[in-house]
Formats: sequence, structure tokens, C-alpha cells
Amino acid sequence: MMLFESEVETATEVCPESAEKDGPPVVERFCDETERSRTMLTGFAKLYEKNLFTDVILCAGRKEFPCHKNVLAISSPYFMAMFTNDMAEKNQEKITLRSIDSQTAQLVLDYIYTGSVMLSKDTVQELLSAANIFQLVSLKTGCASFMKNHVDVSNCIGVYFFALAHGCMALSNVSKTIINQEFSRLYRENEFLNLPADKVVEIISDDNICISQEEVVYEACMAWLKHNINERVGSLDVILNHVRFANINSYYFCDKIDSDLSLLSYENVQKTLHSVRLYYMLKNRHLELGLNLMPRRGMDFKRGIVIIANPYAEDPQRKYGVMEILFPKTGNVRYVCKLPQGLCTPGCAVTGDNQIFVAGGTLRKVNYRGSQPEGLSSNLVMFDQVSASWIVKARMKSPRTQFCLTIVDGYMYAIGGQDGTEVLSSVEQYNFLANEWISVASLPQPLRCLASVAFRGNLYVFGGENNVKISDKAYKYCPKSNVWTELPSMSSPRALCGSVVHKDKIYVIGGNAAVSEKWRREFIPEHCVSSVEIFDPETESWSMGPELPNALCGAGCVSYDGKVLTVGGEDDKSWMAGLCWLQEDSNGQEVWMEGQELPTVMSTFGCVVANLINQLNFT
Repeated sequence: MMLFESEVETATEVCPESAEKDGPPVVERFCDETERSRTMLTGFAKLYEKNLFTDVILCAGRKEFPCHKNVLAISSPYFMAMFTNDMAEKNQEKITLRSIDSQTAQLVLDYIYTGSVMLSKDTVQELLSAANIFQLVSLKTGCASFMKNHVDVSNCIGVYFFALAHGCMALSNVSKTIINQEFSRLYRENEFLNLPADKVVEIISDDNICISQEEVVYEACMAWLKHNINERVGSLDVILNHVRFANINSYYFCDKIDSDLSLLSYENVQKTLHSVRLYYMLKNRHLELGLNLMPRRGMDFKRGIVIIANPYAEDPQRKYGVMEILFPKTGNVRYVCKLPQGLCTPGCAVTGDNQIFVAGGTLRKVNYRGSQPEGLSSNLVMFDQVSASWIVKARMKSPRTQFCLTIVDGYMYAIGGQDGTEVLSSVEQYNFLANEWISVASLPQPLRCLASVAFRGNLYVFGGENNVKISDKAYKYCPKSNVWTELPSMSSPRALCGSVVHKDKIYVIGGNAAVSEKWRREFIPEHCVSSVEIFDPETESWSMGPELPNALCGAGCVSYDGKVLTVGGEDDKSWMAGLCWLQEDSNGQEVWMEGQELPTVMSTFGCVVANLINQLNFT
């Protein structure tokens, strides 16, 4: 292809008469990029082939390669730095390439001098490594593309770790996809069985392994151990820490794992197995046990954050009246089903068997004019996943909204709230087996917009608003004695705060700290806080946690995949549409990290974490 760029320039020394007569001279730039490039590359190849005008010798293995510094330098930033900076090789006639063999060096130089090279399965990995060293980007890309077309079950594990080490993300992604899809076959192969412990952990810790049963991962770990048991016994507890025992069938656990005498000598493994036993016996304490509850990709259910009755959904058809599921790692929100009624601030809870309950709330009727309140509900419904429908249960004794619904062991409690005329101190207990409510000891004071959580058989309540002000109180209810105990107060009063059990402590997050006129008239929180307080149930003492990135209240606060997570929320200026994760930094300090942006704002909604079966066809 020939390119002509025309431009008009005025000569610096031109006779005035000539300029007037002939006009300014025309200057044209001629450029034939394709032919010139071909000629140059052909010329370089001839100089290399015939050893003409060479000025440096590269040595690899036992072979020497006469080369041209200028050709090497313009082709490779590695050689450019070598020949232009104050490096020892700058003035050497012979330079030894210690990191590559002679065959690879020959292929690299073929590419530098001719622009092409023959790729094969036997040489491509060494060639890619050399291209990475010499910063030959196009050669590295070509090698990775060749490998991507030839990766399969027989080599995917080795290719995956090779690609990661060389920053070839497309190649590593293709390899990892094959590993995950074929894991049930791969773990029996030598390529897996010969991996070091840290590489095994990297593979088995992936959510995307396509298996229908977690037992496969456990068997893979034991097969890896037995392949070289004498050298690997010290790594077993590290490996088994990434098995998701909560997803293993309880009968398999009892017959194959808990009865395995070879595991008795591993203290950390026994601690995990003890937690698994408690999980099977005390399902409603599942959030207290620190087990990994996340399913693998091939399982028949998904774990997400269930969003119930979001009053601020952008789609008018979804305000107040639907249940959705949020997948926080992607930020995707999917429709699950309609609620039996439009509701605002109902109580929501989930059992260890993933039964979702919705109770009470303000009835809201949504139409083309908007939505209007229509009184309060005392209804209790349970979502049946198989039929994707709501099952009506016994009504509460009192209608209530802005209350807490919390499961403690075998019972569920409706705590405080308001009934339309006054703030409530009453507490009701629901018996799942009998399907009935009874009244139990009342709160020490009336409270609405409070937070509550269960921990080791007790019910804890934090903050809320009474008839006069926002409360800084904390209380513990013991179901066995039917007695409330006042605990040390928080450092800040809080309403619409969140509470989460994490690492055997209770995190109380955000909230609105004071009553204002706008709060009384329009329920607008003008005094939100960003502080987090951590309660230790064992010592009954408080400590300060990491500050939120911004002050908020009304957020959904949950434990998901072993981390504390806030969803949405609001302050006096806006509602929020983001996630925030509590994570540990490189120094082991807890810090909040902003997560995915959500497709809609969310605040003062029902929020629980649950497994939902894939047959629900989330849309």
C-alpha cells in the first residue's frame, strides 16, 4: 500500500516575481510502508543468514549466534536496555543467555530476523518464556494463542499454572475452565496428584468447580494425600480447610469422614469436624459456626442475598411486592417471585434449612398512581421453593411493622416494632412444629427500627427508637429463663442499624443516631453514623470496629462467604445502590472495600442469606 501525504509549504528563499507567478511550491511525502517493511525484514534475514556485519555474539547452551545489536535493540526492549544502559554486556563481544537453551534461542532469533517462527507443542512453552523475558509481546501472544488452541484435559493443569506465571490471562482462563469442568476426572490423574499443596488449594478453593456433590472434593484431597502420604501428612489440615463440609451429605460424613481414624491426630481438622457435627445437629446456628456454605457451580442450588419488599426499586412493578436474589460477587439481581401482598418493612428470617419466612409489615397497594399504605399486617408466610409459592402460617397476635424477626434455635421471635398507633415492647415466639405464636417477656422498653441477632441460644437486641429518642441500649434475651438482661450500652445511639455475627462477635453497623423533625415527619435520617461497634458476648464488652466509607442507615447487613457485607442503605441526601465488604488488608487489619454497583437503590428492605434451588429459574 502506498501512502501520499500532501502539504503546502512556503519556501524560505523564493524570488518575489516567481512566487507571484508560480505560487508556493508543492511538497509531497512518499511512503510505501508495506513494501519497505518487507524489504527491511528480508534484508535483516539475509544479513543474519550470511553472518554479514554482525557485531555481537549471543551464546545459548553450546551454540553461538552472531547477531546485530541494532536489530536486537529495535526488536526487544530487553536488548535495548542492555546495549544503551551501563550494563556489563554493553561492551562485550559475547553475551551468554543463561535462561534459555540453544533451540529456544534459535527460534527467538528466527522471529526477530524474519518475523515468523515454527510453533510446536514441544517448543512453545520454552519459547513463550523466552518471549516474556525479551519482552517480545507479539511472539508471546502468538505462543499463548497456539497453546490455547491445544490445551486439553491431559495438560490443562500444567498450562494453567504456566499461564498464570507468565501473565497470559486468556490462556489461564481457558485452562481453568477445563480444570473446573473436568475436575471429577482430573483429580485421579498424575498431573493433579503430583501438585504441591499450595497448587491443590488454589484449584479446590474455586467456586466454579462443576461438581454436583462436595464429596468429590474431599475424595480428591484424600487421593492427593495417599499419593505420597509420608511427605504430605503435614499439609492435610491446610488442604481439608478448603473442603466445604457443610455441603456434604450427613450420612456420607458419618460413614466416610467422621469415622476415619487417620484424621484423629489432626487438631485443626478435628475442630472443623466438630463444627460440622454441630451444623448437622443445630441447623439454625449455621451462621455462628464459621463453615463455608457456598455451593460449587455444578450443584443444584445457588447461594445469594434474598431481597424482600424493596420500597425503592426503580421498576414500579417491583416496589414492595417481590422477592429477588442478589449475587454480590457480580452485582446481579434476579427476580424470584411475587410476595402475597405489597409490604413495607416486614420482618424476614431464614432457617438453617433455607426456609424463608416473611411476617407483618405495612400493607402497600401499588397501582399506576403510585402506592398507598393500607394498614398493617399480622400475617406469616413461608416460601416453598419446590412449588415457588407462599404457604400461609399462623398469624401473629399483633400486627406490627418496623420490627425484627429472628430465629433462635427451634423458635422464631417477633420483637418490638409499631402497630400503627404506638411503639411496641411486646415479643412473640413462634413454634415451627406447632405452628403457633405465644407471648413471651416484653422488651425492657418499647422499640422500633431496632437490630437483633441470635448467638449461641440467646437473642441480642441493639438500638432502635422508643417513644422519645433513639436508643443506645443493648439487651440479651434468654429463652430458657424467659428473661431480658440489659447489657453495656453502645457508644452511639442507633436506629435502622445492622447487626451480624462474625468470628464469634457481633458487629453493629451504621444507623441513625438522633431524632429530627424530618425523621418525625418524613422518616428522613439526618444523623446517620459511619461507626461500627463490636460486641463480645463472652466478655459482654464493646470495642470499636472499622469505620464505614460513608455514614448510612437502613442497609442490609449480612454474613456472606465468610465476610460481613452491607447492601444499599441511605442517608439524609440519597438512597444507595452499592455493596461494601469487610475484608482484611495485607497487615491483617479489617477494612471496608466497596464492591459492585447494584442496578437499583435499596434501603429498609428485608434481607437474608439463603440457598435457592436452580429450578426457580431466576430472571
